[in-house]
Amino acid sequence: MRRMALAAILAMMVVAAGAAAVFSEYGRGTGGSGATGSTSSSQATPPPTNCTTTFPDGLALRGPGNETRLFTLLPGGTGLICITYTVDTGGMSQANETIQFTSSVEIVHASYGSNPSGEGFVYSYSYQTAPGVEESADPSAVTFERESGNTTTVTVVYTVVASRSSTGFYSIGFTSCSPLIPFAITKDWQKVEASDFTGFFLPSGCAVQPPISAARVTGLAAMNTSLLVGQ
Repeated sequence: MRRMALAAILAMMVVAAGAAAVFSEYGRGTGGSGATGSTSSSQATPPPTNCTTTFPDGLALRGPGNETRLFTLLPGGTGLICITYTVDTGGMSQANETIQFTSSVEIVHASYGSNPSGEGFVYSYSYQTAPGVEESADPSAVTFERESGNTTTVTVVYTVVASRSSTGFYSIGFTSCSPLIPFAITKDWQKVEASDFTGFFLPSGCAVQPPISAARVTGLAAMNTSLLVGQ
């Protein structure tokens, strides 16, 4: 329900886009080898257990103008995304509250049509679980105690494992973050374009969902990332 509500809130006009600003994490603890994203079983290294590259100030899911963040993973690879959450323990309504941390990788079916709630046109979405992809979160749940006027942080390591036969263009989403973050499993990450993600280019990011007051991508391992740029 939360994912569907986010998608409904984000249903807005969409622009065409291109690609730019690549940051390469391939070759660091993945089944792939080198920045080209080619696979090599003879040189495979163990899957990463923590984010090998960090972004203390956070890696924006949205850039200036019509830019949105893309993550890519090699077929057969294991990639990590670290998200640091700020939790407003002082604003909790109960003495204790447990937050569940989950992620999803899905095929998105986007259709463009008249806005049933008003004027103009909007995208509507349906989702299908991506085949051959497994996700997990560590920790998967944290219980917080209410503290007057205080905030605390917790970093969650989200792991995505792709089978060797997996390829395609998907969405990836996390607790408190948009379900429409572009995600590709491909050997040819340089060739991924905005046209592969119809309906994704919305002013979306990580939302405030009390007691979570902020969420930032603070690390990666064995993934590439770039900004897909609106024309």
